[in-house]
This record gives sequence, structure tokens and C-alpha cells, in this order.
Amino acid sequence: MADIKPFKCVRPAAEYAADVAALPYDVYNRQEAKKAVEGRPLSFLNIDRAETQFDDSVDTYADCVYDKAKELLESEIARGIFEQDEDDAYYVYELTMNGRSQTGIVACASIDDYLENRIKKHEKTRADKEEDRINHVDRTSAQTGPIFLAYRANDIINRIVDAGKTSQPLYDFTSEDGIKHTVWKISDAADVGQIRDAFDSINSIYIADGHHRAASAVKVGLKRREANPGYTGDEEFNYFLSVLFPDEQLMIMPYNRVVKDLNGYSNDEFIDAVSKYFTVEEKGHKAFYPEQKGSFGMYLDGGEEGEILLPTRYVPENCQIGDVLNVFLYLDNEERLIATTLTPLVQVGEFACLEVAWINQFGAFLNWGLMKDLFVPFSEQKMKMQVGNKYIIHAHLDDESYRIVASAKVDRYLSKEKAAYQPGEEVNILIWQKTDLGFKAIIENKFGGLLYDSEIFQPLKTGMELKAYVKQVREDGKIDLILQKPGFGKVDDFSQALFQYIKDKGGRILLTDKSPAEDIYETFEVSKKTFKKAVGDLYKKRLIVLEEDGIRLA
Repeated sequence: MADIKPFKCVRPAAEYAADVAALPYDVYNRQEAKKAVEGRPLSFLNIDRAETQFDDSVDTYADCVYDKAKELLESEIARGIFEQDEDDAYYVYELTMNGRSQTGIVACASIDDYLENRIKKHEKTRADKEEDRINHVDRTSAQTGPIFLAYRANDIINRIVDAGKTSQPLYDFTSEDGIKHTVWKISDAADVGQIRDAFDSINSIYIADGHHRAASAVKVGLKRREANPGYTGDEEFNYFLSVLFPDEQLMIMPYNRVVKDLNGYSNDEFIDAVSKYFTVEEKGHKAFYPEQKGSFGMYLDGGEEGEILLPTRYVPENCQIGDVLNVFLYLDNEERLIATTLTPLVQVGEFACLEVAWINQFGAFLNWGLMKDLFVPFSEQKMKMQVGNKYIIHAHLDDESYRIVASAKVDRYLSKEKAAYQPGEEVNILIWQKTDLGFKAIIENKFGGLLYDSEIFQPLKTGMELKAYVKQVREDGKIDLILQKPGFGKVDDFSQALFQYIKDKGGRILLTDKSPAEDIYETFEVSKKTFKKAVGDLYKKRLIVLEEDGIRLA
């Protein structure tokens, strides 16, 4: 279901391609970028990192930097350094390093696929880095850096790509870093149609690199949508530049950390120190690769459950062997029991209001504060859930998979027992849904209750968590709620508050017992009834004087 479309590419003229080619913008700091463009006026880094055109007194993120990027790009298009194809096409891109090649497709990916999680993310992004690329893309109106995507290999795409590579390439050169770049164009209508249809059959695409570029491109697209409310979805701003490689072409290289400073220890002393906190095994002098995913981290004693992995990112600072940790356990995608020190937004047996992060052919996935989202099958949805909307759900263990799942069919999980609450008892509630009578609420993660419209004097919406009071438990077990403490205790409390308020306002206010209820609530967040009782209480005590247009202290 991935929407990977062909496009009319703006690309270097063949004779300039080797001079334009540059490494990604984010592999350099400012000084490295300035050095890299010395003597290379056509390097695309001049556009991608336009601060290289200014002295260091100019801020890297100044408006003039992005204006310069736009100016350079438009100038080089006008000079013929870049040209635009007239037909929609895909581009086959082959990289060769040290005799090994990998081949992908340059195309445009959909921002909707990103928003609906058909394009999978595995990294968080930083707002400051996003802002830079947002400004760059928005100002130049160009996707200047492709996002590196991966997908499961498809026979149809492979066949067309292999055939395309037998034609004359657009580019074939080796860059300064020794990487050979070869590009072919696929513009035959039948081939283009088959590639697009093949990608449409692929459910998931994965970001291999370029999370910040992707997030920035999507936000620019959404900004353009706001500026063009009549958009059709076919406009260029609905897509971002990508290069997609099939999984069989990828080589996943190790991500190692190297200790450069032993802090005064000898080799043996260093190994002894590490052994206090880790199990150290001698693996010889050849490169070592983990035998399975996620094998590095801290392991916890799970008793009968065996060793339970606590990934490194969740290990508290200064944590040592023997420390006791409070953790939350769940099953990951590979059915492994995983621990986290994060606290989820809902736990088994609880109700919560959660936002839909993404949807697939099986159901919706809710953000509940953990790396793995909470699943709601279609069969457990009262209405078809939408990405970005929030819903009241109940979390429980699935009997078959033993996974934590959620259901929006809340009624079935509310207790049918008659509650033992007493009138006036304080309870915690979750606002559930609006009805003709008022608002349904979930009480203490167990019972259902109702707040009547006539007794609500503040704005309410689904998902709000509040303190409330039991008005009564009816014979049929139904529970009536109110938001204000019942009886004169509340009046006494407010009487004191009202007296102090009048005093603080110079001894006079312009509200009376005849003022609109909305004005009273806006000022004091109490009902008009409570206000009038408090006024009456102060008047009886001869503490105030009632006037035509206000109240003053006696």
C-alpha cells in the first residue's frame, strides 16, 4: 500500500554530475563543509550548506543562508548546470564500494505513508535539526536530500531494475571518496506503471537513514497543505525525495564503540574493572558480531521467566549489579519478554484516552508511552479509528497471544457490581463520552457514572481526568456524579474565598446574585447556585452589603 511515485527530476547535466556530487549535508560541521567546497563551486554542498558562502559571523541558521541556497539553486538551473526531465520517471541508482554494489530506486515517497506509519521510523528527531531542514526545503521549494528507505525485495521491481541497467546510464563516475555512482532512467510507461503497482502491494517501508530530513519534508508538506486547503493530494508537496533499496541489497555494518583512553588502567586492570559490571568473554582477535538482535544490554533476573532484557537506553545512570529496579514488562515483536523503566500511559485493567499513531490492515496502534505501540484490533473498535484522534480504551491481556491489547468497547469492562460509595465521597474519574443527559465517566478504573448537564459548570471533553463526588448510588447500581463538593461544606469554603476575593479587589466587586452564571463561573469556577449560597452566608453574617450593581464589604 506504499505510494512511491515517479517524478520529473531536476538533476545535473551529464557533464557536470561528478562536480555536483557531494556527501550528505549532515556529515560535516561548518568548518569541514567550508573546506569541502573550496575550489568546488559546483558542489551541491554549496546549496545544501549555504552558510559556506558567508563568514563565520553569520549564523548558520540565519534567513540569508536559506535565501542564498535558493539563489544558488535557481542560478544553476538557469545556467544549465541542472536540467529538468519532461516525463515522470524512476531512476535506478547503483553505488559500488570496494567491489560491492547495491542498487536502489530514486523516487518520491508519500507524506501520508509517513503519517500513517506505512513508512516506519526507529529514531526520535530533534526539533532544532528539523527546523534547519524545514527552512531549507521550504525556502528553496526543493527536496535537496533524499531519505534512505528500505523495503522487502519484490520480483517485479527487481526484473525491471535489472533490465533498466542494460541501457546506457545517465551518469557513471567515481567520486573523490572512491564510491562509484551509476544512474539509469526508467520512463517507459508500462515499466513505470508496474513499479508503482508493485510498491502499492508493499505494506511497509523502513527509514534506514534520514529521519530528520523525512520529518522536515513532511512538516513542509503539511504547511503547504494548510496554505492550499483545496489540495488534491497529487501536488509535489505531498511527496518527498527518497532512494529505496531492497533488503537483499543492504549490508548492515556493525556499530561499534571503541575505548581510546583506559583512564590510567593497564589492559588487564581495565578488563577486571569492566568485569565488575559485565560478563566478559574472550572472543579472540577477529571481529566479533552478535549472534542475535538485541544481545547487548543489561540482563535482569526474571526468576521463573529466566533472563529478561533491559535495553541499554533504559538502564538508569550509575546502575550496578544487585540494584533493585521497578520495571514494566511486555512482549516485543519477537515474543521476547522486555523490561523498561518507562511508565506506560495505561496498564492492564485500566482505562485511558490514547492517540492513534498508525493503522495497518489488522487494526490501530496507540501511543502509550513505550517504543512498541498498543494494538487495537478492528474487532475491538466501536468505530473505525483515525490516525491522530484520541479514544477511550481499556487495556487487557489477550487470552491467546498473552500480549497486552486494547479495546474501545469500554462497556464490557466496567464492573456490573453495585458500588459501595457513600454520598459526598471523593473519586477520580475519566470523562468518557457525551450523551443527551450529560457526560459519562469512568470511576476509579472500575465503575461507570454520569454527570448531568444541569450540574456541570465548567467545560468538559473526552479524556479529561478529574476529581468528582458521588451524588448517589441508585438502587439499580447507576452512579450519579457531581464536580463540586455537595452540601454546605463547599459553601462555607467558598464563602471564605469570596470574602477574601472582595477584600483583595478593594472591598467591592461588580458581580451580584443576579449576574449571568457564565460570568460567575469564569471568575470563580463555581456554579451560580454555590455563589448565591455564599453571598447569602456572608450577608447573614453582616460581612457584606448588597448593592444594585455589585457587592461591597460592610
